[in-house]
Amino acid sequence: TRTVTCQLTDAVGNDLAERFRVRLWVSSTEFGAPDATGNTVSVTTGELLREIAANADYESISDAAGAAAVDLTISGAASRYVCAEVDGRIYSSGELTWSA
Repeated sequence: TRTVTCQLTDAVGNDLAERFRVRLWVSSTEFGAPDATGNTVSVTTGELLREIAANADYESISDAAGAAAVDLTISGAASRYVCAEVDGRIYSSGELTWSA
C-alpha cells in the first residue's frame, strides 16, 4: 500500500490552505485513462465527493490545508501512475512501482 498525496500550491510553490475540488485517478500509463485492474483505492485525506469508477477514478474535496490523498494497494509486481486534475490542470505522480 502506498499513500499518494496531492498538495495544492500557488504558481510559486506556496501551499494553499483552502478547499479544492480534485479529481484523482489511477492509470497504467502516465496521463492515461483510469484503470482499475489489480488496484484497491481509498480516499484517505479530504472528502470523497463522487466515485466515478471503483478502484480507479474519484472526485474529492481537499482538506482545509489543501491536501487530498489516496491509498493505493496492489498485490504483486506492478507499475501505476496517480493523476490529479485541479482547475483543468493535470499532474502525474510519476511512475510508482511494486515488486513481487
